Amino acid sequence: MSSTGAASSKKGRPKVTRSISRISKAGLNFPVGRVNKLLKKGKYADRVYTAASVHLTAVLEYLASEVIIYVLKLAGDELANNKKNRIQPRHILQAVRKDREWKQLLQNVTIPDAVKSPSSGETD
Repeated sequence: MSSTGAASSKKGRPKVTRSISRISKAGLNFPVGRVNKLLKKGKYADRVYTAASVHLTAVLEYLASEVIIYVLKLAGDELANNKKNRIQPRHILQAVRKDREWKQLLQNVTIPDAVKSPSSGETD
């Protein structure tokens, strides 16, 4: 046996190391492999580097978290105005409809189980 025991096991064979996924290397929650597959399948370029899919995944995860945080903050404000203690889809819809930018962004989005409130003043 050699003096460097870290590189070999008890019987002298090299120690097998497990591969580390791109998600855990980058510290992300979104699927890097799926984004990489979709980039390749979309034929956006002849070659797609792994770093590009990791970067795009990080940007998508950041944007999603910002959207969730902001919309939940608006829904929480709406909740406090209605003196309730549980966020319902109706509160999210009311919060989105009050904000001009969110209303424009989500104008064609249907929020399930959210009935339009008569106080919003909109006619469709």
